[in-house]
Amino acid sequence: MHSSTTIEWFEGSRETLAELFALADDSPAAVNAYRDLGRVLVARDGATIIGHLQIVAGDRADQAEVKSLAVREDRQGVGVGRLLVEHAAAAGREERDQQQRSDVTPSVSEGPGRAGGARDRHSARLPAGQVPR
Repeated sequence: MHSSTTIEWFEGSRETLAELFALADDSPAAVNAYRDLGRVLVARDGATIIGHLQIVAGDRADQAEVKSLAVREDRQGVGVGRLLVEHAAAAGREERDQQQRSDVTPSVSEGPGRAGGARDRHSARLPAGQVPR
């Protein structure tokens, strides 16, 4: 992988990523049905997008799933896909941690430092809490 590879949330038109979506799924009809859902991370080498990972809402409110993942064929095998997955997982852990911090609401009977002041969460969401349904 080149040292200039960066991972970031994609904010542009998903049409820009059409070749990557086609690489990930050989059904244009299926791609059209889900392309604009959720959020997308992209891998860039300089200004060039070389890979993407799309995250959509899962079956439960605290879940998300990777819907589409592709790396340009000339950049495959050097860890770009792994880097995208690692960033998505880190975003999910960060969201989970933020949610846990906001869930810490001790009651009068529990008070600070007493058991039961925080809810127990065992699953992570991907990505950071704003996955459109």
